[in-house]
Amino acid sequence: MSYQRTLYIVIIWICSCHICQNAVAANSFLLAPCDTLIIDGDTIYVEKEEILFSPDSFPSSSPGFRRVRPARWCAALAAGIHVSRMSSVPYSEDQPALNNFLDRPYKPLPGWTFSADAGARFLTLKGSVGTIEVAGITGLALHQARFQFASIENPSELAVDSTIAFKDDNGELLLQYFTLTEPPNIGEVDSIYPQLAEAEIRFGLRDVSAKFRATFYRKPQSIRYFVETGVIKRYVEMTTLTHDFYYIENYRAAIAMNETRWRVSNVLVPHFAFGVEKTLQTEGIADRPYWTLGTIMQFSTPAATVMRSELFAVELQNFSLAIYGRFFF
Repeated sequence: MSYQRTLYIVIIWICSCHICQNAVAANSFLLAPCDTLIIDGDTIYVEKEEILFSPDSFPSSSPGFRRVRPARWCAALAAGIHVSRMSSVPYSEDQPALNNFLDRPYKPLPGWTFSADAGARFLTLKGSVGTIEVAGITGLALHQARFQFASIENPSELAVDSTIAFKDDNGELLLQYFTLTEPPNIGEVDSIYPQLAEAEIRFGLRDVSAKFRATFYRKPQSIRYFVETGVIKRYVEMTTLTHDFYYIENYRAAIAMNETRWRVSNVLVPHFAFGVEKTLQTEGIADRPYWTLGTIMQFSTPAATVMRSELFAVELQNFSLAIYGRFFF
């Protein structure tokens, strides 16, 4: 009988342990119910036992993955210095502009430039060296192009008796003329150097551009290098002309051309640019808006005709250096 009681107790203990294990899967706090067994007149108590489990001991659901969306759109504002190269192309070798006749270049003067653009990234190429992003950009820009050219300070100096010839004397205009001393047709050949003026001409340029930008960087927060190319629709306006243009006709006459004899042109010009920028944000920028600060060098070449007369055309090549801030979002 003692052997059977011992066996029953072992079976009951095993059942109790099995009940505890099933309860643990559903709750971190287990109360084993108290029960009483009577075997062969003997009373056996199964006591209640409290089992505590730490909530951290149970497996929790894996955290969800948050989709990271890099900034796709961008917008920028820029301001800087604009410099152009001006040249005049005569339609006839016998009627060159005064600067061409004296072999004097048109002296460029610094002007200002302001621009704004916006666009979107449409291609991303990732490699072991770094990342290349390609974006489509459209923008507006305002430029001031300024130049100095040679003109005649006192046109009255050209009113001589009889002009023989105009000559270039080491960049100075030499006028040879015949002076009558006694009639009939008795006189002498004389010469003067008409005083030249450093005249100024200014153009206002308005650009509407469509371009592509390719940007390379090793890490999102590292320095970014980019190049641009595209096409610009340029609207030209002559805003200032301090003196008249002059051209030399057949080496015999210096003829003035005022601004009423010019026609400005609106042209399509190619656009090229390169630059560098740095992010201003010190934290991660993969999934949030951020700013960059940079500098850009822009130029349009070859030269494009921006102004015409009946005798020659004026061509410009444009260069600008600007500092800008760009916002990615």
